[in-house]
Amino acid sequence: MNDLIFNYVSRETIPVFEEYIGLIKQWNRKTGLVQLDTIDSIWDRHILDCLQLISKLPNKEASILDIGSGGGFPGIVLAIAGYETLTLCESNIRKTVFLDEVVRKLNLKAKVVNQRVENLDEKFDIITSRACASLNVLLGFMERVSRETNSTGVFLKGKIVEQEIELAKQDWSFDYELSQSITSPEGRIIIVKNLASKGKGVK
Repeated sequence: MNDLIFNYVSRETIPVFEEYIGLIKQWNRKTGLVQLDTIDSIWDRHILDCLQLISKLPNKEASILDIGSGGGFPGIVLAIAGYETLTLCESNIRKTVFLDEVVRKLNLKAKVVNQRVENLDEKFDIITSRACASLNVLLGFMERVSRETNSTGVFLKGKIVEQEIELAKQDWSFDYELSQSITSPEGRIIIVKNLASKGKGVK
């Protein structure tokens, strides 16, 4: 385990993370939550990778929608870290069952919905996602669930994020900040604000 984790959470959370990791390993064979070759490096590759978002999410009471939660990244990780108003949106029924089990067993303050984002009626302050879709698609989802006062997108992206930004600019007007991931030289975190459609529709 990387000591950088303690920059984001207390030592008291470690047993909870360990139980979560145990559930991932238990369910992974039948549900495909994470790639098998990342299991041995799960603390850095998945847990710490998501925990670094805490520096971008100062308000733990803000309503957060995690799109395509999958194995719980970053939604479950943020819930263990103390975020209080989380909705985990996952369209895959097996992964939804897993997420429900994690929330129940770890007694987390999170709601799991087995839905496509397009079918959600709620609005959220913050939208998160990790390895779910291209930025262009994510911005379409973000517009769908954003408040009229404008919401913030916080997305974990990979090495082609600059290309994704240029493509997204064809359909969307938005402000953004880009920062380096602490877990991968190719990883980036993009924060999106002031999103507006240019009226061309998402491709």
